[in-house]
Amino acid sequence: MLGTTPDVEIDYSRRMNRQNESKSAVALLAQRASQVKEDRLQQQGVLKVTKISISAALAALVLCFALVSVAPAQTQPTNNAYRTAAPSQVATPVALLDVSRVFKSHSKFKAALDMMKGDVQRVETWFKGEQDALRRSVDQLQGLRPGSPDYKQLEEQIAKRQSALKIDLQMKKKELMQQEAAIYFKVYKEIEQEAQAVAASRGFIMVLRYSGEQASIDRPDQVLSEINKPVVWFNRGLDITDEVLHRLESRYTASTQGRHGIPQAPRHQ
Repeated sequence: MLGTTPDVEIDYSRRMNRQNESKSAVALLAQRASQVKEDRLQQQGVLKVTKISISAALAALVLCFALVSVAPAQTQPTNNAYRTAAPSQVATPVALLDVSRVFKSHSKFKAALDMMKGDVQRVETWFKGEQDALRRSVDQLQGLRPGSPDYKQLEEQIAKRQSALKIDLQMKKKELMQQEAAIYFKVYKEIEQEAQAVAASRGFIMVLRYSGEQASIDRPDQVLSEINKPVVWFNRGLDITDEVLHRLESRYTASTQGRHGIPQAPRHQ
């Protein structure tokens, strides 16, 4: 025990050195592990900061996009309000014309209808004469013996005459309807022309038709027509019916005077 051999001392020194080396390696590993942990924590912190920064940037972009999207919606009512208010600031010169009253009051139209009434009466007189002739033929037929040659001959004549009379009556009705349509069309074109002249002189850009007839409460059909009128109310200064009618009457009077050899008065534009 008191004395040790050199081999034993050498072995002990080696063991001590190995232990010291092991402790140093463990300490170095612990230091490296600590450093790695700190590095990871720092990286995680950087990632967190990066994520926060990215989130903030995205939030800012979304906010900017929302502001840009909301901005037009906030200004749109102002534009719509301007567009809605614009028509009320600009007056639209529109005139109104009671076409029915012009037709009823125009002397030329009434004269043309009176002439047509004469044609209608002549057709009615002609048709009545033809009916009377057929009635006499039928009375004559009843005095003959059915089946006899005279009976068959007269019966055939009556049938042909009835068929021809029906065709002639239809043709005359068609001629009268065409004549009436021509009268209305010609007078309406004159009304249209005078309405255009009045509108041009007074600065109107449009002439609309309306009815000035008043409904009677005792006539349901008139009440319904009154309710369905397209024009509910208008400024009476826009009614050019009297002006148009005056111009038409002046033209007609001048034309009738010209036909009778009376010098025509100058027409006022």
